[in-house]
Amino acid sequence: MRPIKFRAWVREEDEEYSRMVHSEQAIVTIIGHKYGGSGVAKPAGFSDINNQPKPERYVLMQYTGLKDKNGKEIYEGDIVRGRLTFDERWTGEVKYLAPYCAVLGSKSHVILDDLVGLEVIGNIFENPELLEEAK
Repeated sequence: MRPIKFRAWVREEDEEYSRMVHSEQAIVTIIGHKYGGSGVAKPAGFSDINNQPKPERYVLMQYTGLKDKNGKEIYEGDIVRGRLTFDERWTGEVKYLAPYCAVLGSKSHVILDDLVGLEVIGNIFENPELLEEAK
């Protein structure tokens, strides 16, 4: 059984200050903002001056339970590359397509577990150009 973990992309009006958040306390606060919880927004500081949550600012991404060849955890929204066969290289975005976790390429998708030599090379928020290069 895999651990249930999340990370979140926090969008700011000034893109320069947008960031990836991993801490459990921050994730609990973000889940509260997105899905109606209360009581944790003030101490964590994840809302505007009037302490009103802005759920559209947050994108939650779940851990797949897998790690790449370097031991890095793989989350939804990561951009990974690997090999499907000896000569067929694959680069794409990690997404859940029930009941599997898949890598979406420019033309089709593959099951994440089917890739060999899997490596996280970035994510869709901080490195979107990597998907463009893969096309």
